[in-house]
Amino acid sequence: MWYVVQENLNDVILSWNSHRIRPSTNERVPHGRPMVLYNMPALYGVEDYKHHVDSRQIDVCNRECIFRQRPCDETVYDLCEMYVADLQLAQPSNAADARVLYETLRNCIRQDLDSGL
Repeated sequence: MWYVVQENLNDVILSWNSHRIRPSTNERVPHGRPMVLYNMPALYGVEDYKHHVDSRQIDVCNRECIFRQRPCDETVYDLCEMYVADLQLAQPSNAADARVLYETLRNCIRQDLDSGL
């Protein structure tokens, strides 16, 4: 389920980074491709705000972080899987479908909480 959302996000990233931002009447606003603007700000005469992070710091973060296999609390995930199976809900294929599924699952959980189950 979450992988479909990630695929949509990846599509947005690719689309955004490959399009061209047109020049603006505001001369302080740079124009060009977002990927180039981000990676080579000196070409546009703007300051580079990226900050180098030592790979050892990243290694410490990776060791100290807990990476979940599931996108949320395990109990909530299992409950949502039960609702999906019981209601024969389809896996979303786009962002709009994902939102409908989310709202449906949220309403199911709220109804069960309100009924005291």
